[in-house]
Amino acid sequence: MDYAFELTQSLSNYMKAQIASRLWHAELPNQIRENFSAETMFECNLAVEVILQAFENQEYTTWDAEEYLTHLSARCTGQNFTVEARLKDKFSPVHSALQYQTLPGTVVDSAGNILVWYLPGILSETRVESVWNSLRDIETMIHKAVPLATSWRVNDSYFRHEPGWVQPGNINFSPAWFQQGHETSNPLEVSLDLCNPIGQEFIRDTTTSSALLGAILSIIHPEQYRAGMKFLQRLAAEPELVHKAEILKQILTIWSSPFGVMTVISNRDTPYHRDNGSCYSWYDFLMPLGKGEHGRLELPGLGLRYKYDPMTLVAITGRLLQHGAVCDGDRAVIVYYMRRTVFEELGVQEAGWSTTYDLFANLPATNAFDFEI
Repeated sequence: MDYAFELTQSLSNYMKAQIASRLWHAELPNQIRENFSAETMFECNLAVEVILQAFENQEYTTWDAEEYLTHLSARCTGQNFTVEARLKDKFSPVHSALQYQTLPGTVVDSAGNILVWYLPGILSETRVESVWNSLRDIETMIHKAVPLATSWRVNDSYFRHEPGWVQPGNINFSPAWFQQGHETSNPLEVSLDLCNPIGQEFIRDTTTSSALLGAILSIIHPEQYRAGMKFLQRLAAEPELVHKAEILKQILTIWSSPFGVMTVISNRDTPYHRDNGSCYSWYDFLMPLGKGEHGRLELPGLGLRYKYDPMTLVAITGRLLQHGAVCDGDRAVIVYYMRRTVFEELGVQEAGWSTTYDLFANLPATNAFDFEI
């Protein structure tokens, strides 16, 4: 069986070779697969350039993330403003007032842990338009907002809609997850939205896009990438671990992302919050889509406000850092993330931090890219 995540590994290999050749000014053996399109190669090269720009443009906290997280409760939502004010007093932001950023960059703590990658322009206009158009095809699947819902994530007061806009709401795709609130009582299963043939067609249409983002993860957080690939390998080797195993086998031929969950959110403003389902050291990927040029992503604990428009990718430690987003116009975002409980269930070891000290330490000097399914 051909697995979609083999494409991800191939793109990763190519991008690693390109990074290594730029850092070491060495000509490495060709890593181009025969079925790589010219557009895909261009996008990989573009990603490498933006990643290197961001790595060179570092801002620093005066504190260590490990110390910071000891002051967070296990379910710190980021919505208790008394708690957040106390954290700000103890752990000074990079900027005292929100600083607007538009150039590629990173935020690094005092121990060298990279907490944020801001990567504007890393995705081509063609790529973003393609995903946006595919999103239009699954509009009938979008779960609508709920009036007076207790969770802000589905409460209709945070959603926006005008005639002609994409239906506001959300969709959750995952090859293996627990239903919310059932981590200890229910087995792993393919998410309901991914069992829908319309949803599967969307995943098929975005296979290369997700593989490209997976390859980017392999560069900016190699350890998290390896954990994600082990997750996929475990599912491929033992699909019976997941309820609806026959569906899972087919899903793995189109699911290329090392992230375990892909959530589509359309036309919603997002209040300040933290995401508690992941690990402190893991990145969540935010991929904004749609129309308009006035989106902003804010991280108040760092004193940073990022321009947050299509063709941008932001990787943030979403459980560690309070964040929120506001956008104008007809917009959506795809959020790629991993659930800690799922990886624990499958025996996949938790990844540590991505650090400035050894980020590029394991890049190949030769044509030595070994990968086994």
